[in-house]
Amino acid sequence: MKRIIYLIALCLCVLSVKAQSPFQSRVVTDTIYSEVLNAKRAYNVLLPAGFDLNKGKTYPVLYLLHGMWGNNTDWTGPGRVKDVMDRLTASGEACEMIVITPDAGGGDPNVVQNGYYNMPNWAYETFFFTEFLPHVEKKYRVIGDKQHRAVAGLSMGGGGAAGYGQLHADKFSAVYAMSALMDIPEVGAAPANQADGPMAKLTRSVIDNSCVKYVQKADEARKALLRSVSWFVDCGDDDFLLDRNIDFFRAMRQAGIPCQFRIRDGGHDWEYWHSALYTCLPFVSRIFQQPAKEEFHVYLCLGQSNMEGNARIEPQDTIGVSKRFQVMQAVDCSDRGRTKGEWYKAVPPLVRCRTGLTPVDYFGRTLVAELPEHIKVGVINVAVGGCKIELFDKENFQTYVDSSPDWLKNMVKEYDGNPYARLVELAIKAQKEGGVIKGILLHQGESNTGDQEWPKKVKEVYDNLLKDLKLSPNSVPLLAGEVVHEKQGGVCASMNAIINTLPEVHPNSYVVSSADCDVARDNLHFNAAGYRELGRRYAKQMLSILGY
Repeated sequence: MKRIIYLIALCLCVLSVKAQSPFQSRVVTDTIYSEVLNAKRAYNVLLPAGFDLNKGKTYPVLYLLHGMWGNNTDWTGPGRVKDVMDRLTASGEACEMIVITPDAGGGDPNVVQNGYYNMPNWAYETFFFTEFLPHVEKKYRVIGDKQHRAVAGLSMGGGGAAGYGQLHADKFSAVYAMSALMDIPEVGAAPANQADGPMAKLTRSVIDNSCVKYVQKADEARKALLRSVSWFVDCGDDDFLLDRNIDFFRAMRQAGIPCQFRIRDGGHDWEYWHSALYTCLPFVSRIFQQPAKEEFHVYLCLGQSNMEGNARIEPQDTIGVSKRFQVMQAVDCSDRGRTKGEWYKAVPPLVRCRTGLTPVDYFGRTLVAELPEHIKVGVINVAVGGCKIELFDKENFQTYVDSSPDWLKNMVKEYDGNPYARLVELAIKAQKEGGVIKGILLHQGESNTGDQEWPKKVKEVYDNLLKDLKLSPNSVPLLAGEVVHEKQGGVCASMNAIINTLPEVHPNSYVVSSADCDVARDNLHFNAAGYRELGRRYAKQMLSILGY
């Protein structure tokens, strides 16, 4: 009898302890199929205790990256992130958040490709930002904005975290790098088993994406963006990567970018990285709980007459424009009191002094209506009616202009003879003023109807823009709209079949359908109602990309 009473008492005690410990997270393992990598990738998710209790609640997110030889189970295994998170949330030192540990390797780096950057046959960075991040944030109820997103990691993953924070500073509010592989010297790099094998590719990717050199080469616009991120570097005094971390900190300090740096007793091992979580999780929690900083999202717009705006501006189009939706004037319009290169509330016309309504009008209006209040939207629209995509060919545009009719030459003159250069000029100015290029909108194709090379020509324009604006390859989505649809009797509707092949050539591009958008009598242009609907569709696609 005493034994039975003892067992009952013990069970009640255990139940009591569990009832008094509400801060119990759980780990789930999931997979995603990647079109970019042409393979399944596993990942682990640490869900906060209340995740299943409140189905409507959204959470901040920390991406926790593993090191070389590791995989998605490292942090939930030897790193024991669940234990640390439970203790810190119970004590109030860390807020509830979702922790996601992806798999960027999974084996011997001499045999299995490891790495967080893009390299031949391993476009992991593209996968991470175009497929993985949107997928997991939607599936696991992540808040999904910069203020509530952080990245951390160890060794190769520490360098990956710092690199992602640099190359995608518009997406992360905080970076915590542990024992980070910030750089590999060109001379003295560890030899690989094969000159073109996985280790050689990984080594080259780290050299090419040196976190130290990135800071040293950053212009003022990029430095300003890096200052929007909170940085923390943590490395042991016996760590073989200590010198690289010191180099990074010195570069940050010389660039005037605030960065916390801690050197603690320890080496390059799990004892050190586990202990680092007790600093990392409270650090990102403090950043998550700060008021959201104002963000300025900028979209570059180019094309021909349907991007320029062919419909009459109606009274409803001139009212109710939010002050959070702005346009950078592309040409001087003295009669409207607008000066080239200055920002104004986005009341149409948004292109030149006497152009009409454009899809961009309702693209911007829809975005600001759906995005958080701390995000402003700016557009820069450089479009020329009747032009071919060749007008935006950086190297060969002049040949095209010289052979064009006078009416087109006259429109081109309003951009000092080079619309592409004007778009780049204004975009750089927007970057220097704190704007972040979030997307490129294209509506063009009527004048290239039947041109099977059009997708490649568009990709070349896109690549040149990103290079000239110092943006990472394929890092900015391209949204291309269909011309007037065959359902509406579009005279150039056959071009839509070519436009819809663009994602096959450019992996970060999206085609916006024009089906059922109202059209003008010429069946070449949209009318005002059609532009409004098409603009909303551009916005819906962009919001989906952004995770809203």
